[in-house]
Amino acid sequence: MDPTLSRIAFTIAMTFLILAIYSLILIDPNSPEFIIDVISIIILTVFILVVLWETKRELSSYEKELESLEKESQKS
Repeated sequence: MDPTLSRIAFTIAMTFLILAIYSLILIDPNSPEFIIDVISIIILTVFILVVLWETKRELSSYEKELESLEKESQKS
């Protein structure tokens, strides 16, 4: 995933998560909206974790590629 795209996805997801948590405080726990809000918070949290995991995975692959290129340049 492109770093810019992952940053945008993370920012939008965090915004929605903050809004969902804020609305959770205001909603009556016995209403159907409460259940939907809890489900949306779970989905947003999973989405944020996937974005972070994917970004970290790509960053580590870039670091390994950079290290191998540095070793090759030192041999020359």
